[in-house]
Amino acid sequence: MFWPTGSISLLLQLVGLLLVLDGGLTLFGLGRRGAIGSVGIGTIVIGLVLLIWPEGAARFAFVLLGTFSLITGIGSLLAWQQLPEWNPERVTARNAGFVALLIGLFLIFWPGTGLVALGWAIAFAAISLSAMMFWLATRFKGANERLKTKIINPL
Repeated sequence: MFWPTGSISLLLQLVGLLLVLDGGLTLFGLGRRGAIGSVGIGTIVIGLVLLIWPEGAARFAFVLLGTFSLITGIGSLLAWQQLPEWNPERVTARNAGFVALLIGLFLIFWPGTGLVALGWAIAFAAISLSAMMFWLATRFKGANERLKTKIINPL
């Protein structure tokens, strides 16, 4: 939570290491020739890019996601204009188009902010999950204690 871009960079470097190992094992085991060999080489190259330049790869991925969102927003706005007035989905298409456009522009022009937001989202999800696990553990422990007392003293 306090180091969002560094956390995402570390995560991408770990994925890069996994890809390098996977590509190496593919080349070593199965794919010394043909299409499988090219898959192994491609996997190693992508893994090396993630190991060497994780933040740049993440920023590039966010720019690609922003471009996708921009295209989706334009498509939704075009669909909104073509829908008849009586269609109840018309407002939804318009609103979704504007939101997708805003998200797309935001990710294209400020991909680093998207990277920080992703880091925070992962951190908040981890904190929420750990809090729920702690709560469940205390509930199960209490249920176990109640069950033990009923088994020892059935009446």
